[in-house]
Amino acid sequence: MTDLSAPWNGTCPRAGGPAAAPRREPDKVAREAFGWPTPPFASYPAPTPQTDPMPCEIVGLNDKHTTGRLTFFVPEEAVAHVQIPPARTTLPLRFDQFRALTLTTPLAPQALAPGEPHPELLGQRSESDFRITWSSGGELAGRSIGHVETEHGLFLFPPIDAAGSVRRMFVPRAAYASFEVGPKIGELLVMNKHATAQQVEQAVDAQKNLRSQKLGDILLMRRWCRPSSCSRPSTARPGCRWCASAMR
Repeated sequence: MTDLSAPWNGTCPRAGGPAAAPRREPDKVAREAFGWPTPPFASYPAPTPQTDPMPCEIVGLNDKHTTGRLTFFVPEEAVAHVQIPPARTTLPLRFDQFRALTLTTPLAPQALAPGEPHPELLGQRSESDFRITWSSGGELAGRSIGHVETEHGLFLFPPIDAAGSVRRMFVPRAAYASFEVGPKIGELLVMNKHATAQQVEQAVDAQKNLRSQKLGDILLMRRWCRPSSCSRPSTARPGCRWCASAMR
């Protein structure tokens, strides 16, 4: 049986080895199936409960990539139940045993209905750069069409074609120390001429000595930026993260 207290090394028990103790699968009747989040734009379908195993790719804490099938996803227990070929048994993976789990089946945006009066609004979907800093060190950078953050972790939607199809990626909260989605506040302030690059650079240097203060607070304290500019830049877009962690 897999030791759930240890990091997963990307392997599964060998066939023909000692018989594993019976494992109780999640109760399909007692527990509502998990609905994997979708990009937060009107052109994508709403989340639906998982009813069948789904092809997936798992990235272990050692950065090893393994393909398998996700049979159950139980965030309230912080466990994903997967099948790793050639094994036919289900392997429970705790969220603190892997870095990311991605559903590899593409999710495409919905086609607009004929005669839709607001095609520009419903067809909107913007990509943003993201950067994840792993708890164990190192980073992952990429692009995502929106994101969803929950108490269990971060859901990203990397695009795979020009039509807007995405893969759905989950990063457990235990796996990352921080993340950024969209441009940093300093870059936007310079772009909108609310602050100069030199002022932002000086504020960043000051922040290194005052780690408890946010970049926006330092700019305000030195009167290099107006409150309206530092609290909510005018170029904020759907899917961008305008919260305290972005103010650095």
